[in-house]
Amino acid sequence: MIMESVKKYRLYIFIMGLVNAIYQLGLIKQLHTSSRFFNFLSLTINLVVALTVVSLGVGAYISRYFNKTLRKERIKKILALLAFSILLVLLFILLFLPSQILKPSSLIVIFLVISIPMVLLGISVGLIYLPIIKEGKIGTLVFFHILGFGLGQIIGIIFIRVVGTNSLFFLMFAILLFLARERKEERIIIVSVFLLLVFGFSLETKLELIRQREEVFWSSTKVTEHVFSGWSLYSKIDFYQYDTDCIAGVYNYNQQWMTCKDGTKDFKLRRILYPELKGDILVIGTGGGMSINSFSEDTNISAVEIDPLVVHLMKDEFKEYNNGAYNKVNTYAEDGRAFLERNQKKYDYIIFEGADYTPTSRVKTFIRVDNYLYTREGLASALSSLKEEGVLLIFFSDDPLIVSKTTGVILADYSYELRKFYLYSPIKYEGFLLTIVKNEESMENLSSFLDNYPDYFKKYQDSLPSTQEITDNKPFFYLPEGLDISFSFYLSLFLIFITALVSFLKKRGFCFYFFLLGIGMMMGELFYINIFRSLYSDYITTFVVVSVIFFSGFSTGAYYYKRLKKYIVLTPFLMLVSLLASSFIPWSSGLIIKLLFSIVSIFPSALFMGVFFPFALFNVKEEKFPLAYLLDSIGGALGFFIFYISSILFGFSFSFFLVCIMYVVLLILARRI
Repeated sequence: MIMESVKKYRLYIFIMGLVNAIYQLGLIKQLHTSSRFFNFLSLTINLVVALTVVSLGVGAYISRYFNKTLRKERIKKILALLAFSILLVLLFILLFLPSQILKPSSLIVIFLVISIPMVLLGISVGLIYLPIIKEGKIGTLVFFHILGFGLGQIIGIIFIRVVGTNSLFFLMFAILLFLARERKEERIIIVSVFLLLVFGFSLETKLELIRQREEVFWSSTKVTEHVFSGWSLYSKIDFYQYDTDCIAGVYNYNQQWMTCKDGTKDFKLRRILYPELKGDILVIGTGGGMSINSFSEDTNISAVEIDPLVVHLMKDEFKEYNNGAYNKVNTYAEDGRAFLERNQKKYDYIIFEGADYTPTSRVKTFIRVDNYLYTREGLASALSSLKEEGVLLIFFSDDPLIVSKTTGVILADYSYELRKFYLYSPIKYEGFLLTIVKNEESMENLSSFLDNYPDYFKKYQDSLPSTQEITDNKPFFYLPEGLDISFSFYLSLFLIFITALVSFLKKRGFCFYFFLLGIGMMMGELFYINIFRSLYSDYITTFVVVSVIFFSGFSTGAYYYKRLKKYIVLTPFLMLVSLLASSFIPWSSGLIIKLLFSIVSIFPSALFMGVFFPFALFNVKEEKFPLAYLLDSIGGALGFFIFYISSILFGFSFSFFLVCIMYVVLLILARRI
């Protein structure tokens, strides 16, 4: 059969990149929501991305056993099979994924099931790439593949916010089935059925009813009615009514807060402390907004809550349950650290109320969105927003280690006092209250007041454990102290060395090239995502903006690789410039300045990083492509783990410096392929 033109397959490869990104995002949200084993969000992201990347490579390698002639009919059949496998994965997660995973065998079964769609996708990718490598248009395919992946991340995030995560799987099903069928009548039916199911049949709600996971409520919460269910960019959100006038806020099936019309139902310690605080007050992590009503009326409150969906619901549909608190004060739906970075106002009191302290979410991850509030730079940002006599109050959970990590980065001219706080109702719980001041009189006044309530606020006399300093470059706030992961880091380096040795002994230098390329590309992307964190008010928006810039540059480099290959020697230099620029991110500037800085610091490096893959593919024999793609995928999966291990040990900057070294090695290898 005569080879069909690459132009006909641009749409196919674009959709494959799109589905890849959406599937990763949907899988991360589903696993994180369905099982407590995946409560570690960072672990879930690492596992999902590593698994999907490797599965793609395995699929591409399997494609070598198919007929190498490019046949659209075969690809369409695989895409149809892929569409149905995605629905089966969704049903598997909803019906069979256990809340607790105790056996390694169960974990293996889960990983095998969720990897099936990506293996099929990898086969499709291999069938398209294989016959046209020598056509000279490999850059075009890489361009559309990466462009689809970048756009898929944006579409997935928007769709989750507007519709939900369950329906996201049906979106992938509809897209793939639409592509697999050519008759106009069939495509119209596919689109019509999808729209009817999602928007007419309330598919999202119906599917959520079959999920095998029970909510965890506070002991005092006696639920009478489920009044809201939806997905925010951060969590699965459910509201439950109880006691006729109260709402329980449940995130990923765990109750995080409550708010009631009757203010006397608020935590007693807030009803004791908050009326005593006067002036301009900033509260970060306000949840449902009930605590706002505990302040006296002569205060000027600014409330910051990271989840825009929660803020919207509590300002509108459910405002009666917090007595319209969010409508009475200055309310901001954004990340607390991002707010502090752009803030120009000075406050009498700043309270970190619900950023760390969440009684039913005791499981912490080694890197979360609230980590950056407690770094040396984050704490300095909060203290700089205080008036001369101002006070910073931080509520912590009951772990002395994380308190110690915060006290260890307090500026030298500030003093602090640590107390245990106690909750008795509506939930029994204890934690820490850290008070930081510059003015000693402010400390004496507040301390004297708290001494009157020893049952709720008791001075902590024990010494805190010694810890390492937490910075923006190493923001691993919840990482257990003394955890030795250096062996994993050196083992990873040894694995890279062995791969290089075997590759050159067998005279297959291209194997090490693609393996190292996968590691470098993944670590480079992760550096930009982490270092820009919440530059655009929140982590999700920042993730989208950074990803768009990175993949735009990467895909453009792939498209024009023939023109740019003579300049790829500039890549490590541009990456070093980008690394230096990361120290000057304009956190407090306007949107235009932020965008310009992001583009200038990310796009040039990404542009030349995008040249390496198609450049090498063009020089690799056709039959070696499946192995090259597999090694690139394995390298990408390993890159995830190396990035976080090296960042925990040495910081984000060191990890990116490693990437610069990798691209120097790739330049040397590129001359030999």
